[in-house]
Amino acid sequence: MDVIKWINDFRGTDWFMPSIYIDEDIILKFTDSRNYSVTIGCENYIAISFIGNWDEGIIDYICIEPKGDLIESSLKKIVGLYGDNPLHGYAERINTNWYQLNINLIDGNAIKIACSSFSLGEIKTDSDI
Repeated sequence: MDVIKWINDFRGTDWFMPSIYIDEDIILKFTDSRNYSVTIGCENYIAISFIGNWDEGIIDYICIEPKGDLIESSLKKIVGLYGDNPLHGYAERINTNWYQLNINLIDGNAIKIACSSFSLGEIKTDSDI
């Protein structure tokens, strides 16, 4: 399954995001009014931006892009802190294909995550309930 295509086709409109779990990966859980749910993993992440959480966790839309401002600023920061070859032997990590997950909420706030890959976890639909 092409996870990026699935997420971009999903869009998430009117779904709710009850949790963000951050460890080695970032795990996002989404549910809707019928208690359907989907879990998306953001693997090998280098940044997350979520500023101004106030009112809503209801999704307007979700999309993944191969470029983005968070990717650019993250890589610039990493190179600024560690040089062109951060953590000797990990230069190839800087040059990997990065993606930016953009989640826009209905209150105008946005969550952005820069990572190298995605996974789908639990998907529950009406046939599972």
